[in-house]
Amino acid sequence: MQIDSVEQARRFAEAALAAMAERAIAPSPTHYLIWYSHCSGCYPELSERLRRIEDKGEAFTEARLAELHERFFGTGRQARL
Repeated sequence: MQIDSVEQARRFAEAALAAMAERAIAPSPTHYLIWYSHCSGCYPELSERLRRIEDKGEAFTEARLAELHERFFGTGRQARL
């Protein structure tokens, strides 16, 4: 998915910040990347993983968020692309 406008990007940014606030997740750059990517719809596999975590009632701990970041955005992921 391509972000077509500043307004669209702003809406995704606001949605990402709201999603993090609802879950009491600190808005760090790493966390922001996860949630912006989810809110923009650019990473359906990431979105599905986030939904499964929530459906199970599991917390978004620092360790879990670090694992998600590494899985979807880490250097290993870049090497595979």
